Amino acid sequence: MKKRTAVAGVVVVGILVGLCMVASVAADDGPDNDLCENAFAVAVPSTTAATTVGASTDAHPGCGWSITAPGVWYTVVGTGNTLTASTCEYDSSGSTTYDSKINVYCGDCELPFCVDGNDDSPNCPYISTTGGSTVSWCSRPDTTYYVLVHGYEYDTGSFALDIFEGGSCSDPKPCGGERPENDTCENAIPVEAGSVTSGTTVGAAIDSEHMWCGTSIRAPGVWYTVEGTGNEMTASTCENSSSGSATYDTKINVYCATCEEPMCVGGNDDEPECNLHSTVSWCSVAGATYQVLVQGFVGYIGDFELHIFDSGTCTGPPVPCPVDEPEKTVGGATIVWEWWPF
Repeated sequence: MKKRTAVAGVVVVGILVGLCMVASVAADDGPDNDLCENAFAVAVPSTTAATTVGASTDAHPGCGWSITAPGVWYTVVGTGNTLTASTCEYDSSGSTTYDSKINVYCGDCELPFCVDGNDDSPNCPYISTTGGSTVSWCSRPDTTYYVLVHGYEYDTGSFALDIFEGGSCSDPKPCGGERPENDTCENAIPVEAGSVTSGTTVGAAIDSEHMWCGTSIRAPGVWYTVEGTGNEMTASTCENSSSGSATYDTKINVYCATCEEPMCVGGNDDEPECNLHSTVSWCSVAGATYQVLVQGFVGYIGDFELHIFDSGTCTGPPVPCPVDEPEKTVGGATIVWEWWPF
């Protein structure tokens, strides 16, 4: 099937896809700390009773867990030791009345860096049905951390947020610096079949706006593009060995079409017999552009080597992905033809 797009006054023939954008806007009568910019400062240690009722749903990137329910914000200053934020309740007061989630960020509200997140902690001593959450992290001295308390799906309710200090630690996550140049899909770095590319997700953002594809997107990631060869292709952080070539638990998602309207090709979390690293193989369309996202498991970040190779003849049909052809001028208008093989 052919898809035809006309520019400069010619009627467009094709399928229009609507995009929904979510913005975080404070409710008129919501909690005072509804937005990140208005976060309440809390001490170490402290217990704060509050509610998410009346709050808005934040447009921040997911961090370990996606943000689908209204939430409220707190800040806590790092001590250089392990810090914990929890809605588990360490007494039987019953202050947390709903299924909560917690996300922890650093950096600032405009350019957040994911630290970690949690949905249901298995170690809540007094909560068995409502789902208390706990996040522990290695903190940097005098660094401000942003704690978002929100909920599962669309849940809201009351909670008690406990902040306390644990033992010493030595491996805090980065909280600043420049983003990798290929942090977004639009700035993906081109690679070729047969290449090995060193990269890092340290300092990247979470691409939570992209669709689920083989595995969820819950950690910072970076992007690459590769042109299809017409054969089976593979993207891997495994290096064809049991040890892999990454310093952390990776994931890979592969898309085609465009960054604005992606089509899922495939994804993988853990490749069997490859430690905690990832491999995606797919039957490619010759000339099609594929976007490869290297990310991590629940907030994990680190360094990796991305291996791209042509695995030979396809064993099945390809995902129908567009192949761009040269623009043509017809009657003064620019016509862009794209082939969608089936």
